[in-house]
Amino acid sequence: MEASYSPFKADVYSLGRTAVAAASLELPTGPGPLAGLVEKVRQVGYSQELQRLFIAMLSEEEGQRPTMQQVHAALLPSSARVV
Repeated sequence: MEASYSPFKADVYSLGRTAVAAASLELPTGPGPLAGLVEKVRQVGYSQELQRLFIAMLSEEEGQRPTMQQVHAALLPSSARVV
């Protein structure tokens, strides 16, 4: 069975890499090892909640990454959420 490609999950990964790069003030260095990115997420000083979100966004397995809607909901302040 051929794995399907989701551009939205690729965008989630790219957004995660961009957030880590912006917070660490280091440019992304290509596809490189994810272990280094995960360590950067922990070093930057994000809250535990954001660390879990960004680590999930950087998952090698596309199916393990959150959807863009889940990322949006996690980042949107609870006072701004529409019920």
